[in-house]
Amino acid sequence: DWTPDSETIVFWSAGKFWRVDIESQDVTEIPFHVKATRQVTEPLRFPVEVAPDTFETKMLRWVEVAPDGTKVLFQTLGHIYVRDLASGDATRLTAHEDRFEQWPAWSRDGKRIVFTTWNDETLGDVRIINADGTGERILTSEPGHYVESVLSPDGEHVVYRKAGANGLLGRLWTHDTGLYASSSRGGE
Repeated sequence: DWTPDSETIVFWSAGKFWRVDIESQDVTEIPFHVKATRQVTEPLRFPVEVAPDTFETKMLRWVEVAPDGTKVLFQTLGHIYVRDLASGDATRLTAHEDRFEQWPAWSRDGKRIVFTTWNDETLGDVRIINADGTGERILTSEPGHYVESVLSPDGEHVVYRKAGANGLLGRLWTHDTGLYASSSRGGE
């Protein structure tokens, strides 16, 4: 910084303070000595187990309570789980490891669940499955970027959004974006 008389500049370099005279450009060291007492303590350390067999997740997405209030549906770690509220036990809805599952929603009668999937190579689709994990079917006829799936109150139709392109997921199958409705049995 400049000194108050605007004739020299003080700067730090090589672990020392220096003064440069603006007119003569002479550089001189500014001697200094610091006497200090420090107390060195052990740092806080918390044990972190690397790659444990099991762990508790702390982030649940798209949490939805079943219509009868006995179960809850959610997504975590890329997969959909159903948790029994009485026992607290949570189980995976599907056993697939080749895709991410997202946007789950119950049917009004609680017997079926609609959701979307994503795979970096094959893209995504909209699926419906029985609440017990059986009878999974693909409802969309082409791959795409599908989100926000939901069943109609009578369970006859599925409404979902086809999303557009982005830099992360790519541009394949991203035309004709918008809201779509199809039969819950599949088809156009």
